[in-house]
Amino acid sequence: MAYVTTDLVSTLLEVIRRFNDPLDGGRDYYDSYGELLDPNTEMKEVDPTLSGSGPGPGRSHNPKSEVLNYLKTSQKTKIPQFNEGDHNSWNVADAGTIGIVSGTGTYKDKSSDKDGKPVKYCFVFKRADRNANWLLTVSFASLLP
Repeated sequence: MAYVTTDLVSTLLEVIRRFNDPLDGGRDYYDSYGELLDPNTEMKEVDPTLSGSGPGPGRSHNPKSEVLNYLKTSQKTKIPQFNEGDHNSWNVADAGTIGIVSGTGTYKDKSSDKDGKPVKYCFVFKRADRNANWLLTVSFASLLP
C-alpha cells in the first residue's frame, strides 16, 4: 500500500517503516520519523529489561522533542525493529479526527537481535479534520508472556 497521509492504515505502515529505517532518505537518524509525529506525541518504551535498564514498564517520552531526543541518543546505535504482525487481526477505529490501530507483532530492541519478542501494541493518531494528515500522538507496546 502506498503511503497516503490522510489514510490511517497507510500512515501507520509509514510510521513503522521510518522507525525501522531511521536514516530514511539519507537524513539524520529519525528526522523523517519526526515528520509523522504530533507536537505533543507520547512514546512508551517497550521494556527496559530488553536494553538492560532494569525490570518493569518502560518510561514514557513526550513531547515530540523528547521522543526524538530519546531515539537519537538511546536508540540510534541499536536501531530497534518493530513488525506489525498480521494485518487481518488488527483492530482499527477511524473516528474521523482520531484513529486507533492495535494488534500483536514482534519487537527487537536491537536490529542485530536474532528474534523479535511478541508484543501487543496500540498506536493513536489524530488530525485537525478529515482532509488533514494523520499524526502519531500516542504509541506503546507491551511484551507478551
